[in-house]
Order: sequence, then C-alpha cells, then structure tokens
Amino acid sequence: MKKRAGLYIRVSTTEQANEGYSIAAQTGKLKAYAEAKDYIVAKVYTDPAYSGAKLERPGLQEMIADIKNGSLDVVVVYKLDRLSRSQKHTLYLIQDVLKPNNVDFISLQESFDTSTSFGMAMVGILSVFAELERSTITERMMLGRTERAKEGYYHGGGNYQPLGYDYIDGELMVDEWEAEIVKEIFQLYLEGNSINSTAKLMQEKYPDRIKSKTLVRDTLKKQLYIGMVTFDGKQYKGIHEPILDVLTFEKAQKIMKKRSVGSSSTNKRKGLLVGKIYCSQCGERYGREVTGVKKYRYNWYTCYARLRGGKKRCSSRRWKEKELNDLVISRIQNIDFDEEVKNKKEKRPLLITRKNLKK
Repeated sequence: MKKRAGLYIRVSTTEQANEGYSIAAQTGKLKAYAEAKDYIVAKVYTDPAYSGAKLERPGLQEMIADIKNGSLDVVVVYKLDRLSRSQKHTLYLIQDVLKPNNVDFISLQESFDTSTSFGMAMVGILSVFAELERSTITERMMLGRTERAKEGYYHGGGNYQPLGYDYIDGELMVDEWEAEIVKEIFQLYLEGNSINSTAKLMQEKYPDRIKSKTLVRDTLKKQLYIGMVTFDGKQYKGIHEPILDVLTFEKAQKIMKKRSVGSSSTNKRKGLLVGKIYCSQCGERYGREVTGVKKYRYNWYTCYARLRGGKKRCSSRRWKEKELNDLVISRIQNIDFDEEVKNKKEKRPLLITRKNLKK
C-alpha cells in the first residue's frame, strides 16, 4: 500500500529572494522525491513569509490537524529548518505529534528519516544547530539595529509611523500638516489643559488622525520631536529634522511629572466611603476619581464601571466626595442608637428560643 505524503514548505521573508528556498523550488524537489519513492502526495502545506521560530503558522497547523486525524503516513520537508528553527519545537513535532500518530518524517537535504534510530538521533543534533543559527541571526539583527540607532536612524516603518513624520526609504521626513498637529498638542497642554481634555479637543478637530488619548499622551513624551531616537531603552542623536524646540518639550515634561506626583499622592488618600458603597444600577463598587488641576481639582465618588467605560457602561450618578460624605455622616448622626439597642434586646428571647429548638 502506497504511503500518503504531506509536503511541508516554508519560506521566510529574508529567504524569498533566494531561489534555493523559494516555494516553487521546494515544491518541485519534494514532488520529485515523492514520485521516486512511490508516495501519494496527499497535500502540499505552504507557509509563505512565516518565521520558523514559532508554531503559529496556518500551513503547519493544518498539517498537524491532518496528522492527528490519520490522513498522512509521512511528512517530507526540503530541510529541517523549514519545519522549525527551534530545537524545542522540532522535538515536540516529531516526538509528540508525528511519532504517536505513526507518521514518519523525512528531510530531503539532510538525507535522513525518523523511521530509523540514526535518523532520530540526527534530528536532535541538527535541530540544535538550527536553533543556534536562528539565535545568531537574531543577535546580528539586534546589533545592526543598535548601530543604526547610534548613527541617528529611527527604527520603525511598516504600518506604524510617528505622528508628524513620514517614514521614507528608512528615514523620517517631516509631514508639515501633521507637524502642526504635534505643535498644537503641546500648545494646548502648556496652556493648562490636561491630557484628557487635550485629547478630546484634538479628536474633535482631527478625528481621522487622533484616534485615542494614548496617542496624545505618547506624543507628549516622545523625544523624537526634539531630534532624538530611542532604541533598546537608550537615547541617540537623530539625523531627522526636529519638530519642536527643546525648551517647549522640557516644559511639557515638567508639567507631566508635577501632575503625576500630585495625582498619585491625591489618589493614595482613600476616600471615606471607597469600597463601602455600591452602584444601584450595575452593582459595581464606587471608587474615587480626581478631575481638574490645582485650584480647579475636584474629588468624586464614581462607579467603577463608569470609571472604566464611561456613561456607555453605566449612567449612574457621580457624587462629589464632600457632598456624599456629609450626607452619610448626617444620616449616621441621626440614628437613634437607644432605639436600635432596644429592638435588639426585644429580639434576644426569640433568638434564644430558636437556638433551643435547634438543639
């Protein structure tokens, strides 16, 4: 009976230009090998532009599912590192997926298969070298990125571009329109607006570009705008054109630091009723919220659901801290404790009777 073969092919982005590892080249060689061995090619599994460091690959996951449901007898790859560049993952796939399901594994380039004891030993040895090669590549890439940062180049690109710049041919170029948005964010903040109110004003004015409060907060912290680049926690002088002067940026940092200290010290002081009162609408506890700055600072009791998600999550009332404290204290002071004690004494004989009956 002919064996059903699954041909697995993987190409990472850095290897697509290499004809020896291209999808077409691997497919052709694997099909020729299967024909020579008189295998039936059950399915070809392909993972284009996927790293061999992880198992989360659609083609690989599909093949694992077919192995487990008994659709394959043998898996063939062009080279061991096509299956995985991780020793741990390689051994997992062979020992915990292939072997328990009686599926053999063949690597064309290394000329071995797991149906022999020598082949199993070679898998362990070669997977060690595959992982070593991946680690070496990672180290080289990290070193290259660090050197690039030292030379003043911003490490970015892809789908993310910092507000105020375009990332073109590996360099940051000022986007004049967005640069004005950056300047406006700093201007509003330096005029006394909080990050929340600055973000709200900017979202109303530039809804297509300012999508969140986080973007505004990150913008206020970015040393990129004064000509610096950050990589691996270190700062380097950038070659790009700054959008802000250093004085403006440092003023904003001082205000943020001051507000952060003030906010944290204020919030550490627990409100009288924090953790003791609950929302009548959603059942969440009430927490303490601080709004405004300096003499316009206000303390509130707010439902945690509303604190996290606004009125859309819970439309319960937000109470001024002093107002609710005074109200509760007033109610407590007006309780007739003598009457309460009297009621408890009257209930005592009944409780004793129930206790005796239970015995």
